[in-house]
Amino acid sequence: MLPRLAELQPETEADFALLEGQRVVRQGRLALAAIAAAVPASDIMAILHPADAVLAEVALPPLPSHQLDAAVANAIEPLVLGDVDTLAVACGPRAADGRAVVAWADRAWLSRGWNLLAEVGLPARHLVPAALSLPRPERGIVLAWRDHYLLARDAMGRGAVLALDPLADDTVADPAAAIWLESLVATTDGYALLPPVPTWLARWRPTTPDHASSASAPERTPDLDPSSRWLGQLPAWSLAVPALRPRRLQASPWRRPLAWLGGAAAIWLLGLNVYAWQLQDEAQAIERRMAAQVRDVFPQLPVILDPLRQAIQQRDTLRAAGGQTDPQDFLPLALTTAQLLPPGAQAIQAIEYQDGALQLRFAATADSVNRNALSPDVMSRAQQLGLQVDEVDGAWEIRPRDPTGALTAGGRDGGGLSITPGAQTTRDLNRISGASR
Repeated sequence: MLPRLAELQPETEADFALLEGQRVVRQGRLALAAIAAAVPASDIMAILHPADAVLAEVALPPLPSHQLDAAVANAIEPLVLGDVDTLAVACGPRAADGRAVVAWADRAWLSRGWNLLAEVGLPARHLVPAALSLPRPERGIVLAWRDHYLLARDAMGRGAVLALDPLADDTVADPAAAIWLESLVATTDGYALLPPVPTWLARWRPTTPDHASSASAPERTPDLDPSSRWLGQLPAWSLAVPALRPRRLQASPWRRPLAWLGGAAAIWLLGLNVYAWQLQDEAQAIERRMAAQVRDVFPQLPVILDPLRQAIQQRDTLRAAGGQTDPQDFLPLALTTAQLLPPGAQAIQAIEYQDGALQLRFAATADSVNRNALSPDVMSRAQQLGLQVDEVDGAWEIRPRDPTGALTAGGRDGGGLSITPGAQTTRDLNRISGASR
């Protein structure tokens, strides 16, 4: 609760209170510098002296915010004695009836006092007119007294101030004060006092308009607790206008560029994550297509885990084989077995190929011997062809004698069977070869 702004110095004493929610933790009177050292400077509200801030109620048209300042200055110009440009002006919200509470103070003194508070360690965020710091009653008005100033606040949150003669006797009512009080309580249903108040105000009672008796006068409710002066509902606006903000409370000139930079970085990171998600989705689609292509080209692969690596391995296997088939494959084994068959082999009853072995079962005829029996000539010829022939359950079981050697249609040393890939297989091999680069 500040003294006059013109008297403000670091050693000037002022009443203060430390609040925790709606509870007064500590209160007293100290020099401003001592207050700054005694209490944390987290959220400081400075209550201006009644002589430093003027309150009024004006009618304002419905205007956008960027035109409101000019309208307020035009509305208060008839109410001030000097130049409006020398004042710091603040305006409350416009009510439904178009009226709003306006406060103003000397611009130079307000700027000096606000800077001094910041320098001593009391960075005030709000500079509240004295009447607007009073407790807001549920009904009627609250009256208070401070340094020969009468303060009032009604249930709507509006405030009023009346300056009295500082040399007057506090025990004698001022006629001007009585008239002012009568006009305030005439339209209310009660009033309360916030001690300490002068003797004449404690004894004062309003009268009826016809001055007949005080039976129908507004009711005086019980006095408020003195500590409740710190618990008033402060308005959301104040005389802490941004143009007068102390340098210590001003935002750094880098704050806005850094904010823009942070916003741009956030947008960039968001875009980067979206792009990464798109790339991941495309990579998964490509991997699925690769797996399908590898499965089509190499159907013998049971599971496709790494399409590129498995395709490279299969390509390298085909290149190492040089187009030669495996001796255990059906076609090379069947062609070699054809050279082993004795005369009359066209009487074959069944052929079965399984696990790299070929089984032949001959049909017995009445005019021929049992073709299933192995003769020494067959065994000799099988040895020449590199085959191993066994008789199993009345059938020939033929398999390569040396699975790692190359079987040819003319024997191990002559001729040969070469399997050349077709056009489609060649295109698939070239595609896989290109993908591996």
